Amino acid sequence: MQITRHPESSLLVLLKRTGLSPGNTALAALLLLGCGDPDLDTDTGPSADIMTDTVSVPARDPGPEAAPAPAPAPGSGSGSGSGSGSGSVSDPAQDSALDSGPDSAPGSNSDSNADSNADSNADATTGLTTDSSAGTLFEPQDGSVGTTASSDSTAQNPSVQDCRATLPCRASTPDGAVTVTVSAADGMAQDGSGPLRIDFAAVAMTRDTTMAIDSTTVVNSNGQVLSIAALAFGGSTPAGIRDEAESALTAGLAVNGHLLFDVAPAGNPATLDRLTLELTELGVTHTIGFAHIPYGPDPAPATDCEERLPCQWQSGEADVTLTLEAIAPLYWNRGHRTTIDWSLSSTSAMTLLSLPGGQAIARDGESKEVYGRELAGTGSRDDVPLTHAVSAFEPLNGRLVLRRPPDEDQPGFTRIELPLRQQLALRKPRWRPAFLNVPLSP
Repeated sequence: MQITRHPESSLLVLLKRTGLSPGNTALAALLLLGCGDPDLDTDTGPSADIMTDTVSVPARDPGPEAAPAPAPAPGSGSGSGSGSGSGSVSDPAQDSALDSGPDSAPGSNSDSNADSNADSNADATTGLTTDSSAGTLFEPQDGSVGTTASSDSTAQNPSVQDCRATLPCRASTPDGAVTVTVSAADGMAQDGSGPLRIDFAAVAMTRDTTMAIDSTTVVNSNGQVLSIAALAFGGSTPAGIRDEAESALTAGLAVNGHLLFDVAPAGNPATLDRLTLELTELGVTHTIGFAHIPYGPDPAPATDCEERLPCQWQSGEADVTLTLEAIAPLYWNRGHRTTIDWSLSSTSAMTLLSLPGGQAIARDGESKEVYGRELAGTGSRDDVPLTHAVSAFEPLNGRLVLRRPPDEDQPGFTRIELPLRQQLALRKPRWRPAFLNVPLSP
């Protein structure tokens, strides 16, 4: 845009003709006189030539922290003023048209509009940037952020205790508050026959609570899955099938129970692969696993008597000692029989059971028929077990009676088993005391 320069007197006359107020006339004069080359102002005579300059007003440096102002729309007129970026100064008529006088509304000045627009644009830009970064901040990138815990109260990865074919075997709930000890896994009957029965004891370690054994408990054995047929937990649990067996637990006191399954493990395995025990406490289900549980009798090996008497056998925990004292003919119950006399010593008080059965294999391989038995002086020939309570280290005597003696040309026995068990509320592995290479008494 071109700016026309006039001598000061002519310039004032022209400005007065525009009809501006005295204050605006003075302001316009100052603006116009400050533009162009100052050397031209030396000639103020009436015959001075009218000269024109092209003046470029430099843009204001916004500084490194300022946000760039948006480009004005065509024809908006926002380019006027010193703070609005590049622009040019208009002629007096245009200036008078833009100036609305001292009564104009606040913010109508182009400089203030440009500044306010720049600020508002900067605020808007800042707001957009903040929202965008916030969204990026909380967006999970690898699946580790924003995942929610499962609402299922059952432990997804149950703790499994490897019993290593040894009992008792103990495991705890994930929080360690309740401990369960498996003490025996055998057939339901006292002689080990029948469906699987597992005995256990539960102890609340830190607090009084109420615990239930769920019927979802299962046993896995060689690909076979055994399901619960009956539950017992604590003294008040009735017999029979139910969803759960519940008992109150006092901290530090054991509560006994047992699980009765529908069948016996197929193939008479030495160990059960897995017991998955489901416990419910205050509505939360805990899963405890036991692996490699020994199945069947006490693993204590048979004793080789090496043709000598007396001969001793010890239980797996070495708390009971059985001694074969003598094997000799005896007139018993109106007949000549062969009697096997034994004695027992225990490190703790117990109740002993003498069950029907037993085994005596002669050297020729014949299994001799068991005719009767005695326990602490009481004899029996029927199938009713004999019981006797014995104190710790109290000597106890008994007898197994065979109907026929071995052949005279092959005296003695290759194997003898005594049908003795402990009677316990919480079962332990049943004894299977066996003696090899047993001679007759001299």
